[in-house]
Amino acid sequence: CRQGGVDEEAVMDELPGPIRQRVAVHVNGAIIDSVPFFSLCDDTTTQLLLSVLKPKIFLPTDIIAHQGEVGTEMYLIERGQVLVSSQDDAIPYCTLGKGDYFGESCLLGATVRVAKVTALTYCDCFVLSKDDYNDVMSTCDAPTRRNIDN
Repeated sequence: CRQGGVDEEAVMDELPGPIRQRVAVHVNGAIIDSVPFFSLCDDTTTQLLLSVLKPKIFLPTDIIAHQGEVGTEMYLIERGQVLVSSQDDAIPYCTLGKGDYFGESCLLGATVRVAKVTALTYCDCFVLSKDDYNDVMSTCDAPTRRNIDN
């Protein structure tokens, strides 16, 4: 329940497929545009990617990702800020905010996370799982898949 007690995922699940995709494009279109390798996708693939994004909220101090864990999701930040750091927080690498993303390497072949990510503020994110990404990419033509995966 991300926005005022509304369970967005439940509402989206009730919509017919074509309407769900149009709503997803309207709501999430700008955030997917912030990811350069998705610009290589055609409109159909982009719409499919948007339709499988799942909203997720993090509270301040929530650890979103641990350095060294197996990564299975990419995160796109809609609102809020996160700190990317070493596992012990001794080395802060950067702060990410609205329009930024992290965890994309797990979609493209890497298996282990290289940094810890902690929410600094309340964060609204969209999550793209590796399984959903692979399902969508299986519909792409081979040259597009190679360009994205490289």
